[in-house]
Amino acid sequence: MHRKEAVPTMELKLISCNDLKAFNFFQKLTLYAVVWIESDDPNRTLKESQSQQQRTRTDREADGDGANPEWHHDAIFDLAWITPSLLEGSEGLFFRFEFRHDGTLLGDKLIGECRVPVADLVRDAAKSDAASSVSYQVRSGEGKPNGIFNFSYRLKGTGDRYESSQILDGRISGYPVLDPQDFNPNHSLVQYPPMTTTTTAIGSACCYPTVGSGGAYSPSAAVVRGVRL
Repeated sequence: MHRKEAVPTMELKLISCNDLKAFNFFQKLTLYAVVWIESDDPNRTLKESQSQQQRTRTDREADGDGANPEWHHDAIFDLAWITPSLLEGSEGLFFRFEFRHDGTLLGDKLIGECRVPVADLVRDAAKSDAASSVSYQVRSGEGKPNGIFNFSYRLKGTGDRYESSQILDGRISGYPVLDPQDFNPNHSLVQYPPMTTTTTAIGSACCYPTVGSGGAYSPSAAVVRGVRL
């Protein structure tokens, strides 16, 4: 009798956002989030079964102007198609999060977005079976800082799939992460690391392009805090 092999999955919980603003938009925000996997390779178009787009409910009960929505939505991504060599590839795979106003009259409007390298989450989550909670800076469509996004993640069913990968050696990294002890979910002050920082708490140090450098600018947000649950 053959034992059924576990399917590698990334379990995300889209928890909440803080201090989202709608530029030139004068009504209460009713926000939902969408997440999917995307590739930076212009020659690669992911299938629906690979991008796996998922949506939260719309939070219409948020207090005040609706700038602090909560969802606590579970999103599970099948990673069986992502090989270690694909994670290590130069094209880059990202979890893309978009935060949209659910408009009844004028239609939906993009309020903010951020992208998180799949490799970063795989590398970090492979160290423990416990879920980790992090907060990323959100950017508007114009690239301006626009609030904070809070989510947790956990990797399951991978076995030794990524054990020999460079991803786990810390030689590939995405955006700067603060030490877990810097995270305080009840603290009102959020420190934003500069976009030119070259340090990371996960793996070895690496360089990040500045906004004004020759590289293509991504609206991805820097992680501003992190903690293991």
